[in-house]
Order: sequence, then C-alpha cells, then structure tokens
Amino acid sequence: MNSIKFKLIPILLALVFIVMLVSGTLMLTYLHSEETARVHNSLRDTAAMIESELFAQGGEYWLGAEGPGFLAAGEIMGYILNSSGEVLWAADRTEGIERFSGASVLSALAGQGGFAGVSEPDFSGQFRRWITYAAPVSHAPDDPSRPLYIIYTRTLSQPIDERLTEVALIFAVSVLVAMVLACILGFVFAGTLTKPIVMLAKIANQMAAGDLSQTITVSSQDEIGRLTDNFNHMARELGKSIASMTDEKNKMETILEQHAGGILAYERNGRLLHFNEMSAVMLGLGNVEAVPFPEMMSVLGKDIANVTQFTDADFADTTVNIDGRYIHASFRAYTNFAGEVGGIVIVLADITKQQLLDDLRKEFVANVSHEIRTPLTTIKGYAETLLDGAIDDREVASEFLGIINSEADRMTLLAKDLLELSSFDNKQMKLNFEDVNLYEIINKCIRQTEIPAGKKRQTISFADPDGSFVMSADPDRMNQVVTNILSNAVKYSPEGAHISLTALTAEESFELSITDTGMGIPKADLPRIFERFYRVDKARSRALGGTGLGLAIAKEIVEAHGGRISASSKVGHGTTMRISFPVPPSETTR
Repeated sequence: MNSIKFKLIPILLALVFIVMLVSGTLMLTYLHSEETARVHNSLRDTAAMIESELFAQGGEYWLGAEGPGFLAAGEIMGYILNSSGEVLWAADRTEGIERFSGASVLSALAGQGGFAGVSEPDFSGQFRRWITYAAPVSHAPDDPSRPLYIIYTRTLSQPIDERLTEVALIFAVSVLVAMVLACILGFVFAGTLTKPIVMLAKIANQMAAGDLSQTITVSSQDEIGRLTDNFNHMARELGKSIASMTDEKNKMETILEQHAGGILAYERNGRLLHFNEMSAVMLGLGNVEAVPFPEMMSVLGKDIANVTQFTDADFADTTVNIDGRYIHASFRAYTNFAGEVGGIVIVLADITKQQLLDDLRKEFVANVSHEIRTPLTTIKGYAETLLDGAIDDREVASEFLGIINSEADRMTLLAKDLLELSSFDNKQMKLNFEDVNLYEIINKCIRQTEIPAGKKRQTISFADPDGSFVMSADPDRMNQVVTNILSNAVKYSPEGAHISLTALTAEESFELSITDTGMGIPKADLPRIFERFYRVDKARSRALGGTGLGLAIAKEIVEAHGGRISASSKVGHGTTMRISFPVPPSETTR
C-alpha cells in the first residue's frame, strides 16, 4: 500500500465519482424541473379547456353536462368547485370526495390561479400524492375579487417520481460502470507512471550497494524520461567521483602507513576514520579500532568525552609516558562543508630519546653550573692561598683546610643525592617495604632534630604522638623524608621559633602537616620548590648548606609510596608542608 500506484487510483476514482455525482444531480434536477413544468402546463391547459367548454354559453349550462371528451381517457382529472371548495361538478368518479381545500384552491379563492403538491384521496378513498391547479371563474357581481366558481385540475405525481427513479437508477448503474472503468484505466495509467520510478529505485539500491555500472533505458521524452536520463548522467558522474576518491584514499593510506609517526583521525561523533599501524605500536594497543574515543583521549592525557567538547586549550600538544616511552601528541581540528568542526587529526611522535637526552642535559647542567662550581671555586681559592704561603701559618692553614674539607663533604653529599635521583629516574631505586607505624618514624625524626633545633632555642611539638597509622613502606626512606622537611624548618626558621606537626587520619587518607614560623616562600616560587636544584634564596640557601635536592628526593620517595606532597606558605609567616598517603584497605587506626 506504500506504492504511488495505490495512491493515484483512489484519487482518480474520487475524481470520477465527484464528476458523475455533480453531473447526475444537475441532470436529475433539470429533468425534474422539465417534468414539473410539463405537468403544470397540462393542468393549466386542461383547466382552460374546461372553462371554454362549460362556460362558453354562460349561465349554469355545465351543471348537467357530461364531462368533456378530452378528459375521458386522460390522466388529468377536472372539477368545478364553489367558493367554499365544495365539489359541484366532476369529470370523473369522485365518490367520497365532497370538498377540496389544498393550497392551490386557497390561491384561487384569493383571485389567482396556482399550483400545489398535496396528498389527497382518490375515488377509492386512498390518499395519494397529487399535483393540483386551481383557477377562479365567474366572479360575484357585488364583489369582483370573490370568485363564484373554481376550476380545479389534478394529476398523480407518481409517474413523474417513477420516471425520475428510473433515471436515477440508470445513472447509478452508469456511475458504477464508470468507476470500474476508471479503476482499470487508473491501474494501467499508474502502472505506466510508476514502472520507471520502480526501476529507478531498484537501480539506486544497486548503486548504493556499490554497483555503479547500472543504467536505465530511456523509453519516453516526457518528465519521467528526462528524469531517467538525468539519473543515468548522475550515475556516470558519481562513478567518476567515487573512482577519484578511491584513488585519493589509496594514496592517503599509503602515505599514512609509510609515515614514521602515528596518525589517528576521528569524526565529529568520535568514530575512527583513519589510523596507521605505527600509532598502535606507539600506544601499545593491539587493536586501535576497538578503543573508544574517550578512552583514547585518556591515554593521551585528555579528559574529553567527544570531539565537540574540545576547546582551544585542549588542542594544545601533550606528551605522555606510555610504558617508559614518551609520546608527543599533536591535536588539530578539521572543518566540514558547513564550516563546523568535523573532527580531529592526532599526530603521534616518539620523543623518548629526545626526552631522555633533555633530562640528562638539564641534570648535568644543573649539577655542574649550580652546585659543583661553587665548592670547587672555594676549594681552589683556599688551596691557592695555602700554596702562596698561608700553609706556613698553622692556625690559618688549619682553618682553610677545615673549609676545604667542608666543601668536599658538600660535594660528596651532592654526588650521593644525584645518584639517588638518578636511581629514581631510571626506576632502579629499590625500596625495602615492610609494615611500619608512621607515628613511630615521626617521633624518631623529631628526636633526631631536637639537638639542632635546641641550638637555635626552637621548639618542636607533635599534636598526637601516641597515634598509630600502619602502612607498607620503606622505614629508612620515610625517615629521610620527614627528617629533610624538619631540617629545612629548623634551618629557615629564626631563633626561638616553633615547629608544629599535626597528623590527621581520615577514612580514605592519612595526612601529616609540618608547619614552621620561618621566612616563608614567595607565591611565585612556591610551585617550583620541588624542582631539582631550585632555591628560593640561592645565596642564603648555600650559606645554610644543602644541595638543593632534598625536596626533590622527598617528592620522589613519597610518590613511590603512592602518596602526595605539597606546600603552602606566606612570606613572613612561615611554611606548611603536607604529606598524604591513601589508607590501605586493611588499615586500622586508633
């Protein structure tokens, strides 16, 4: 029923039915009008004949007269009535009919002849439908407007009704025949119209399946024929376009496969359009096509659910570490025909070697230029002074040698710290994990720091020294972290300062806060204090000793234990260092 053929046929049938109905109605109306006019003329003519036959000599000749011959076998019945409508004379049998009072009689009594359709009895007394006519005759001498007699004629309306019914029946049969013929012709016409369209749909489906060699024979020069010709032209042009696109696609795929880096191309809806095998190798994925777009973005360090969420900031290049390899990802958007973002292209490059070389360069430059140079300069200066004769002064020589020894210890400590950082970088640092109570380690570090703190009349307090937090950790490394932070607090806090420690155990984490009342750290320097060799006040830091690697090492140790370390500070009010660890599933606290 979805075919246009079954839509055209009802329309054609409805059109034929409406035309036949309108024409039939007009014809029946005209026929009824003609028949009615014919009967009216016959009744009027009959009344005129009765008047001329019976009233020609004047007087009341008609009272005993026989009916006129022209009424003997006719369908029209004639009567003469008085002014009250009573029957005075009849040309046929009227047993039981004594008076007529229809609308035509009333019209005649008013002085004018008139027609009417009424229901009146026949000679047998049965009521039937009649068409009547009444005309006034012989008006009263004293009242010219009042007729003395009325000529009344009537005939049955049944012959007219039967004729109209017969015509209506013939018309109904004609409508039925016309509808059948219209249905047959409509089916044939719709078939000739829909056959080319069906063929077009069939060929279009074959073309959609990839067969572009199909053509349709043009069998007419009308609109359907021109449509068919245009369809064939479109098929040829489409075949050329697809062939060209296929060639370009093959070229592009060859270029992608031969490209040294990885390439991923996504549509706006997140569907993977193109990729090469190198991208799978770089990302360590067996089947790139099976990885959803959000998961791929997570691998590349982007928290993006779909392409439409990308902003200018998200299109910035990123570098991620995947299984020890540094992968640089470059994101670029492309637009569709509407000028909107149609998708993104991601170019991957393996920069592991460059990254390692850059890390080694930064480490080496930092070590040599910022740390080794200073003690070496000091050692060389004092050694040259001793060689120039100061060695003969025992007191001066002893002082200079002590300084040289101190600088040598500083270089030894620097080398030790560098080796530790190098071990962390190369993932060669071995941690001896065991179940330890962090509170015990904290109390031990406090006791170790109390001696240098006492020299500056500083006090150290721990809010909950008897608490307990057991976790799997390397006790020596944890001691190193806490001691380093406490030592910095003592070094950079003034005489008589107070250092407080607070431990807080929550359902999901343990946090240790170490707060001093020292000089504080400027806001601009705070994000960089965990960088290697970074010093806030370089001159004062070197004067107080240290290599500038303590916080960097502490950060590596904390993160190796799955924790986080952070700092907050305000210049002139002190610094707070926070160390937090997640609570193990089996952890119990008190």
